[in-house]
Amino acid sequence: MQQLSSSLVVKTACANAGPLTSFTECMPSWLNAAIASFEKKAITEAKRLVNRSSLLPDDASLVAAGETFIHMLTWPETRSRIAKILEQGFQKPGDFELRLGHHLGIE
Repeated sequence: MQQLSSSLVVKTACANAGPLTSFTECMPSWLNAAIASFEKKAITEAKRLVNRSSLLPDDASLVAAGETFIHMLTWPETRSRIAKILEQGFQKPGDFELRLGHHLGIE
């Protein structure tokens, strides 16, 4: 029998989990226990380092992006496009939602 790496086991478990399963729910219990055994300060620092190297935006950038998005919703061309896709079935169960990329011309 082939030995599987722990990372492969986690990836496989998470890939086969249901859509509402959280990442920690699909990890092996021994891994959850190992992570929980660390000091909160160590986990916080590790998360900070991962976030920094993942190039996540800072809070000010997130706020600016949100404000820009809200402002763009006021543009006449944006409102027109939203009205058009709502008429075609956006936000309703059906073909438009299931094949959104196709209907928006990005697939």
